[in-house]
Amino acid sequence: MQEQGIDRFYDDTLSTKNRVGKVSGSSSNEYLSVEIECNQKMGITVLGVAGLDNELTWKTYEALNKAEW
Repeated sequence: MQEQGIDRFYDDTLSTKNRVGKVSGSSSNEYLSVEIECNQKMGITVLGVAGLDNELTWKTYEALNKAEW
């Protein structure tokens, strides 16, 4: 996320009992926020990217979707 300009992080959650992890962050330079949630027990990963600049939002989503995390 930091490679994509996300440099302010909040709401980091990790539950080893439930095998769930979540991280949320935003950019201090752009109107852009990201949230990633992984639920190993259910076998799902959720990636959300929101922003006012459609092109930047899409580029950030594509980069994070291709990344390994």
